[in-house]
Amino acid sequence: MGNFESDMQTLFREKPEYFGKRKTAKNTKTLVVMAGGRDTEMVEILKAAKAKGIVVHDHNLGWGAKASSYQAEIETEIKDGNTPVLVELEQDIEIPPECVIIDHHGKYSDRDTSLRQFLNMIGVEPTGWQQLVSWDDCGHIVEMRRNGATDKEMQEVCQASQFIQGITGKQRAEAKQAVKHMKVRGDTFIVKCAHSKTNAVCDILLIAYPEKREDTLILSDDGEVNYFGPAEKCRELEEEFGKKYDTWSKIPTIDTGTGCFWGSSNTPHNAVKRMFSFLGL
Repeated sequence: MGNFESDMQTLFREKPEYFGKRKTAKNTKTLVVMAGGRDTEMVEILKAAKAKGIVVHDHNLGWGAKASSYQAEIETEIKDGNTPVLVELEQDIEIPPECVIIDHHGKYSDRDTSLRQFLNMIGVEPTGWQQLVSWDDCGHIVEMRRNGATDKEMQEVCQASQFIQGITGKQRAEAKQAVKHMKVRGDTFIVKCAHSKTNAVCDILLIAYPEKREDTLILSDDGEVNYFGPAEKCRELEEEFGKKYDTWSKIPTIDTGTGCFWGSSNTPHNAVKRMFSFLGL
């Protein structure tokens, strides 16, 4: 993992609203990043922006970050002649045409990873670590392994990801116990876990079963249901439950066999039973 934790601590110590300096020349279009939910990929985007002297608005948001969190900043930057770059922000407000959208989830799931999109936009070649982070964000351990990452490299990326997510030692221990007592139905692992830090569960399974295609249903005590598996199954779940519950997903147009997931929160028991039926369990 190298200096990742040191870099993170430095990043968080800096003033959260702005990294870099503004260009003062009139009529000069400048990119201004609006940071989405914090994960390993987002941290690398912020570091790349900082290295280029690009201004960043960062409210230190979590999963499900929304564009409305930056509505005032978007309006101000456009008025000042700048170009807002919305990175992985749910479009819950009307997005002005002056904005650039960087995302690879939902309707943008056929795009390259957000990190590679951003690096390409600012004309920077990805480092080896950034390649690992992109593979991780695209298809996690399966994608990293497919691209030749070593076990040590995969472990370092997982550690970095879990560090950002705030996964504690207690939660890692709970995940190990949950995997120990999981059930298997057909090709699907069914895991009941005390928390919804799903990476702590998935990392264990993906490392322990490297040859198995991902097909895991995680039921958490806080009411979350998360499924990691084939795009077809994720799509069926979203079509059936997406309009009824608070859901999230990454379902590429073309199923590469990795990186597909679907989840919901505050899921009632009867809905969970129907999800089992949809998954053929």
